[in-house]
Amino acid sequence: MSGPSQARAVIDLGTQSAVLLGGRLDATGELEVLVQDARLPRLGEGLAATGALGTAPLERAAAALVELRGLAEAAGCPLVEVVGTAVFRRAKNGEQVAAELARRLGVPLRVVSGEEEARLAHAGACGGSPSGLVIDTGGGSTELVTDGGAWACSAPVGASWLAEQARLKGWDLEAQRAEARARIQQALAEVPPVPPHGAVVLVGGTAVNAGSLTQRGAAAFRVEAAEAARVEAGQLLQWARELAALDEAERAARFPIEAERAGTLPSGLVCLAEALGSIGVREAAVSTRGLRHAALLDALRGERR
Repeated sequence: MSGPSQARAVIDLGTQSAVLLGGRLDATGELEVLVQDARLPRLGEGLAATGALGTAPLERAAAALVELRGLAEAAGCPLVEVVGTAVFRRAKNGEQVAAELARRLGVPLRVVSGEEEARLAHAGACGGSPSGLVIDTGGGSTELVTDGGAWACSAPVGASWLAEQARLKGWDLEAQRAEARARIQQALAEVPPVPPHGAVVLVGGTAVNAGSLTQRGAAAFRVEAAEAARVEAGQLLQWARELAALDEAERAARFPIEAERAGTLPSGLVCLAEALGSIGVREAAVSTRGLRHAALLDALRGERR
């Protein structure tokens, strides 16, 4: 039996967040996490209005990536890759911004397709259970995936994108629901019907905050509180309604959520609820694992072979 692998780290860079995960394979081939952290540089801010990624968000993202790389290196986990998701696919200057960030960081930035994003989210959340169905609502898109990644659907609607629509047009829950539902159903119409599947799992920042909201009496947001929490579509919509009635500071003060997500969380909750409704599911469990876990495992296993 071989010993632990060399340690490595990856970053998942999306519309809102940059999430670091570093670790190694132990002697049995299982992932041993050595460092994990996150920043919310909001790279996609303004994208809905302009169709492009702006200078200020780019600078925030660059600073966040450099900071996270430093944390990885301090933990003995050299950063090997940044995985870019929907924000780069949607932006008309996404390719140029990805290249600029990679140049500044000195680490490859790989922009994945919606299908690859779905596969990675499923592998990270479900591991060896291919029948599970994963719903991953990010800032710019919502992925649904099952059958070990063989069936996947990527809808161009996410927490940040929908929240920007609300800022442009005014907040209206039913309008948000209609927009999310239409985009998810259109994406589902372009792929084969959802195959029979097992448990439904919600992943991503919105899902983790929803899991934390099940602990309404908690003093503050805790990632650990979200793991395996069960949420219902109706409850997600009720939380969206309650949060939308408050300003961002009040949301963060009165609910156990991440302050940086307070502005987009109501819209993200709507996306999750409509994704569940579109496949006829009422309730699902939250997982704190996701794309970054699969990307790191791919990197570590590739080096070990």
